Amino acid sequence: MNVLITPFGRSGEFLSINFERRRRRVSSLGLVLLLTGGAALLAAAADYLDAVDRVERYESKVAYLDGQLSKLSRSAQPSVVKMDPVEWRSLQVLADELTYPLNQQFLTVERSLSDEVAILSLQPEPKAGRLKILGEAKSLEDALGFAARLKGPAGFHSVDMTHHEYRMVGAVRVLGFSILAQ
Repeated sequence: MNVLITPFGRSGEFLSINFERRRRRVSSLGLVLLLTGGAALLAAAADYLDAVDRVERYESKVAYLDGQLSKLSRSAQPSVVKMDPVEWRSLQVLADELTYPLNQQFLTVERSLSDEVAILSLQPEPKAGRLKILGEAKSLEDALGFAARLKGPAGFHSVDMTHHEYRMVGAVRVLGFSILAQ
């Protein structure tokens, strides 16, 4: 059945609509989109199942290793190392030397210095917990001031000047001194 509708367009063409003709139920573009979405859904489902499988394998490995660890910890006996007393004492001496706070003591000496004092050597004595400082100063007052700055809340508890003497270095008279700081 053809129905004519009023003129359409400039040329006087008529629009012809055939209501009896069979129309396609799905367009080709819709069919392509549907198939693409289905393929994406299948790929996502496969990835999900693969991830679930991996998690299950990982959890079973963790459970197995936990069981093995608990078996080992139950069966492990504490081992006793027998050591020669001389070797044990040498290890204690080495540990004392390694734990001696040299950095803090050297920092205290460095902060206590002035332009009138020069340090010639620092000799740590870890067993006694002391630091022997050999140095030179322009005068006895400068050396005593350095010793006073060494002692304090952030410094050493005890500072003793054990030796001092004036000597000539070229044409300059300097005071050589020795300090024990603890």
